Amino acid sequence: MNTSRMARYTVLISLLLLTTGCLPPHPPLPPHPGKVINRLHRYHYFPGAQVYFSPVERIYFYEDGGVWLSAPILPPHIHIDINSRVDIDLDGPRPYIYHQRTRTKFPPGLRKEKHQEQRERWEDKQDRKKERVEERQDRKDDRKERKEDVEKRRDRRDDRDEWKEDRKGRKDKKDKRRGKEDDDDRQERDDDRGRGKRPGLR
Repeated sequence: MNTSRMARYTVLISLLLLTTGCLPPHPPLPPHPGKVINRLHRYHYFPGAQVYFSPVERIYFYEDGGVWLSAPILPPHIHIDINSRVDIDLDGPRPYIYHQRTRTKFPPGLRKEKHQEQRERWEDKQDRKKERVEERQDRKDDRKERKEDVEKRRDRRDDRDEWKEDRKGRKDKKDKRRGKEDDDDRQERDDDRGRGKRPGLR
């Protein structure tokens, strides 16, 4: 009996194993939400030469004969203007894929015109600054001239006062001298009258 029971257990275990093998596998777990990686690449674009430069990889991308090439150094026949550089962010390591859009957005000469406008604004600012300095200098010169005029008028007034005092002094001297002469005349007349009375008294 024990043998038949063991046989039944064996058959049941075998059936369970076969049934488990027929079940579908568990679905894979969803990916863990990790950090989003920014795949934008920064490039220096030179509109005049239509050249891209990757500052990270230090590689130039340029077109030659209808084919885009990359190299750490530009060929001698391609010249770039450093002042015309435009910084752009593109998706992927091949910037020339978006060249048509980039060329439309940044046509050759755009940065140069902007630089020219900045230069003109700077020159206008310098001209206005120079004009303000000249205006202040003119006002300063005007104040100096007015001050000199005031001093000249004061000097003329002082000269007139001195002239009046001098004239008054001369007049006083003249009056004094005339008064003295009158006194002398009166004294002489008195003396003459005195001399004329003396004979009559005898």
